[in-house]
Amino acid sequence: MILFVLRGTDECRKKIQDIEQNLTAALGQGMTKACILITNEVQLLVSGNRRLPMTMGMSPWSSDVLHVRSGRLKSSYTHRVIVFGREIIGVVGSAVKYAPVHEFGAVIRPLTHKFLRFKGSSGEFVFVKSVTIPARAPLRTAGQNKKDEIRNLLDGSVHMLVERGGKL
Repeated sequence: MILFVLRGTDECRKKIQDIEQNLTAALGQGMTKACILITNEVQLLVSGNRRLPMTMGMSPWSSDVLHVRSGRLKSSYTHRVIVFGREIIGVVGSAVKYAPVHEFGAVIRPLTHKFLRFKGSSGEFVFVKSVTIPARAPLRTAGQNKKDEIRNLLDGSVHMLVERGGKL
């Protein structure tokens, strides 16, 4: 006859309970790090220091680098983490009203006249029926560029919690 005795099950249960209790906090910390990573990447992309991918419909003379005037868009990107029950939501975005134009593109048309009028690069007035601003998608590009690092951050948060026996 062989007799097996398993000791320490109470300690094991306690560590599993600790992991369950601290899992949301650990993942919240990982999500915060992921949001910071995305925020930093999008700020690099809109600073003119990195090229954005050419999107469908961009004319060949359109720039794939955003030209910075004031730096307002770059400095406007912020992040936050929301814990709602068992869900952890990371949000990165900008409250600047023209941020969606850079992300998704836009067509500008005159509201009260037949033509839009603006000064061209050589100083003369230009009249057009519309202006198309191509989507440059800095947020989506940042997410795509950093998706593996984000996965590693979140996985690492869970692994660290387990290695520490459920303690943060």
